[in-house]
Amino acid sequence: MNDFLVNQVFDGSILAASLVAIFAGLISFASPCVLPLLPGYLGYVSGAFASKKRMVLGSVLFVLGFGFLFTTYGVLFGALGDAILRNSDLLIRLLGVLTIFFGLIFMFSEKFYRSFKPLWKVRAGLAGAPVLGFLFGIGWTPCIGPTLGAVQTLSFQESSALRGAILSFAYCLGLGIPFILVGV
Repeated sequence: MNDFLVNQVFDGSILAASLVAIFAGLISFASPCVLPLLPGYLGYVSGAFASKKRMVLGSVLFVLGFGFLFTTYGVLFGALGDAILRNSDLLIRLLGVLTIFFGLIFMFSEKFYRSFKPLWKVRAGLAGAPVLGFLFGIGWTPCIGPTLGAVQTLSFQESSALRGAILSFAYCLGLGIPFILVGV
């Protein structure tokens, strides 16, 4: 069964691969990293929008915010896969030198670590919903790494930016539809 799914994703139709990506998104929603975010999300959705119609629209915009980020990842990984295939020998040498360089920096510098704190604040409302979704997506990226990474690996191995975008968007549908349903 596992080989069948892998073959469908890599060699099958984009529709079959998209269904697997949607399923991966649903799995991500049920992960221990996403479920603790639901109270904050529900507080935002229920407190920011007075009417049910605006709540649904805000939920959709929130999902589109992280959907944009993850679909962009898919496009980049698909295009990157093609570039790496064409220039793999040069990249191996370059990344080896870069790894040694960063290792030396970590060995001899204590002030290398920095943190980033944005200076702007997102306003509640429909305009802030996609921004909040985008920011949640940035925060989620390491947390939902295994399933998102699997979808991005497909984009990378196929070396197609379009296939990467489609699979990433399908993943976002699987992750986002439960958010919309919970927000309603």
